[in-house]
Amino acid sequence: MISDRDKGLLKTDNEIPLANRALCVEHISRNLQNTYGRPSRLIFNQQIRHALTEQKVQAGFAALRDTSPNAAEYLEDIPLVLWSSPYLLGKRYGHNTSNSLK
Repeated sequence: MISDRDKGLLKTDNEIPLANRALCVEHISRNLQNTYGRPSRLIFNQQIRHALTEQKVQAGFAALRDTSPNAAEYLEDIPLVLWSSPYLLGKRYGHNTSNSLK
């Protein structure tokens, strides 16, 4: 189940107890831009969002920390198992945004 953390979705989260949870990376990306500026979103989109190994995710985090420590801290507060491909507990079947589910 891919979520944008909308309050309505959070209320129904317990209705599907065996579903794996994931967060919409497009919403995370937009939040980074709206709060910390375009450079943080670019680093997220180019170096972190599509990374397929833990090493590449961590290298992207290092680049983000160099550009915007606050943006890196925001992203570090979101558990990697909810949005980063190398850490996900379930499968996304090629989907990483909630937009495909609307």
